[in-house]
Amino acid sequence: MDTYVVLMRYTSEGRKFATADHARKRWSTIEASLKNTLQGEVLSHYVTMGAYDAVVTFRIPPGRDFQLFQCLIYLQVPGDVEIAVLRAWEFNQFAPIAPTAG
Repeated sequence: MDTYVVLMRYTSEGRKFATADHARKRWSTIEASLKNTLQGEVLSHYVTMGAYDAVVTFRIPPGRDFQLFQCLIYLQVPGDVEIAVLRAWEFNQFAPIAPTAG
């Protein structure tokens, strides 16, 4: 499974929807899409303080990058969030494939 980290921040338009009820409904939709469309699993979902308002980590099967791209574009369509997507590897997965200093 491929692991991703998504950093989300409300736009100035989206801040008026930054309520617990709205976030819970939206999150349910996002989580269902990850599970049903991408056969993925959510690992964590945090509400954060600082430069971003939420951090989500999840896994999807390999080879589904384009479908993930489509889902993430759809997530931003209402214009209330901006996202940054990071592909992540656990260190034990990454170390064997990383180039060595020479």
